[in-house]
Amino acid sequence: MKKTVFVVVAICTLILGGIFVLGFLQKQLKESDSATKPIDTNTTGGSTTPSTSQTTTTYTIAEIAKHSSESNCWLLINNKVYDVTKFIPDHPGGVSQIIPYCGKEATRAFDTQGGRGKSHSPTADEMLKDYYIGNLSQ
Repeated sequence: MKKTVFVVVAICTLILGGIFVLGFLQKQLKESDSATKPIDTNTTGGSTTPSTSQTTTTYTIAEIAKHSSESNCWLLINNKVYDVTKFIPDHPGGVSQIIPYCGKEATRAFDTQGGRGKSHSPTADEMLKDYYIGNLSQ
């Protein structure tokens, strides 16, 4: 009986350990993929400006305004441009909370969760970085 319990505990430990290791490896792979994702993803004719470490794409208000639908949604938040198209279906507040700001300046909406007075969580701020594509041209 003791031997059977020991074997069951050992198998459960191995399974849980394997799940933990796989989860850790997936997280590392995802972080590695996002770290190597190029910033210059301009497809609409934006200009590039040199920086010390890499090239950053810049967009005009007119270029950003062209991306104003659920199927092609860019937001301007704190003078940074984000392509949030792929995130729209996953937005916890629903699609209707983002769509009105597609192709527009959305800093106040982001900072107040669409006017509700609540700021987004630190997690949301971190997630936003994944959708960064450039800066507003000055």
